[in-house]
Amino acid sequence: MKKNVTPNESTLLSLADYCVKCGLCSTTCPTYQLTQDENESPRGRIALAQALASNSIKDLSKLSTHIDNCLSCRKCESVCPSGVKYGELIDLTRITLQEKQPPNALSQFIIKRISTLNHKQWLTIEKFWRFCLRFRLNKFANILPLGKKLNLTISRNYESLATNDISNQSKSVSLFTGCLSHLFDKTTTNASIQLLNELGFQVNIPNDQSCCGAIALHNGFAEVANQCVKTNINAFPQDQDIIFLATGCGATLKELYQENSSDFANRSVDINSFLLRSEEFNNRKFNALQKTVFLHAPCSEKHVLKQIGEVKKLLSKIPDLEIKTSSVPISCCGAAGSHIVSHAHQAQLIRKPLIDEILASNADYLISANYTCNMHLLAGLREKKIDIPSLHPIKLLLAQMVKE
Repeated sequence: MKKNVTPNESTLLSLADYCVKCGLCSTTCPTYQLTQDENESPRGRIALAQALASNSIKDLSKLSTHIDNCLSCRKCESVCPSGVKYGELIDLTRITLQEKQPPNALSQFIIKRISTLNHKQWLTIEKFWRFCLRFRLNKFANILPLGKKLNLTISRNYESLATNDISNQSKSVSLFTGCLSHLFDKTTTNASIQLLNELGFQVNIPNDQSCCGAIALHNGFAEVANQCVKTNINAFPQDQDIIFLATGCGATLKELYQENSSDFANRSVDINSFLLRSEEFNNRKFNALQKTVFLHAPCSEKHVLKQIGEVKKLLSKIPDLEIKTSSVPISCCGAAGSHIVSHAHQAQLIRKPLIDEILASNADYLISANYTCNMHLLAGLREKKIDIPSLHPIKLLLAQMVKE
């Protein structure tokens, strides 16, 4: 090791040393299975990270491409016999790359703006988009490939943010809304407020909260991600559970925030886990529903939060509901947060086996607890002219819950 390595390079080399290059991870990696390129495998990317940290590679452009292609699905981490902290390693590799080469000024500006907008500002943006939908101004966006993709995935029917409707307030919780969910999944936010109210919880939504920081972190912008951490720690009250609705956001809240505030990270809880441990919820009855749902388990749910089977257990409370799950070896949908935009073609190729499986299931509903996964799969179905409702599990639970 060179004596003049930076602290980040030193940490990166230490993390990479855990890898014994066995290659077991390659069979679980979506990008390796797609390309059969060793550089597109976790083992290959760790070797590239070692080369980067030891300053033994001069041309960073190809290296950067292979690192950027990584979905951070973390399935490799789940099967690794050596305990490699791959999530931490790949994030630090991206940060180190940003330090070694000038960042793209436009992408940095866009990511910083998206990440630092607060809840109140997102509500204003949402109202503007609702105006565009009303007068069909969004059709002009189809001129651009990205605009057409957004029109396929963005929520078609907008609604105002639900207000608390509870007369006998006894308990309070805080709701983490994040950033892009305002445009892509407002109905889940409202369904969550209504369901929690029905169970006797007052829902607090801090106006100063921002993005969790995942978009910035996974693009190597450490300072922006840390700014998100500080903003959210200051925005939320210190005496309430912080409920998140998207597992992608929740994975970041549980891991990135641990170093700055273990209390914040420990109080952050997925709404599905919160309901499973809630006596008020478990005492409720549900109306029967003779339908079939295809349940997609996001990578962040399985490999980061380690929540295996929780959503299925919740949905099983609905009588007569048939629940089908994926049987494909690699069930990553390919969305991976901002990859849905930056790596659109790769995301579509990885998504294809899941789309085929959903169509073969003849499901009446598609269910996923992460809105970027949901909207990516929904876009794939709409491209095939298939209109299957795509829901967060909370929406279906609320619809079938027997009201008291």
